[in-house]
Amino acid sequence: MGTVYAFLYLLVLIMRAIAVVVPRFNYLMPDTGVVPARPAPAAARPADDGAALAVAVAAAAARKGR
Repeated sequence: MGTVYAFLYLLVLIMRAIAVVVPRFNYLMPDTGVVPARPAPAAARPADDGAALAVAVAAAAARKGR
């Protein structure tokens, strides 16, 4: 169990060291910028609204037990 704690402690020390060192070299590879996400295209409206109406009527009839 001591090996696990030693490994985790070493991992924390390395992560802290990297957090100090890496920002010093950010000028070598600057960020290109954040590209804004485009909104998702709207869903296409069904060409036949009668089909949606037929499905709704069939569902209502099934609930009534017909």
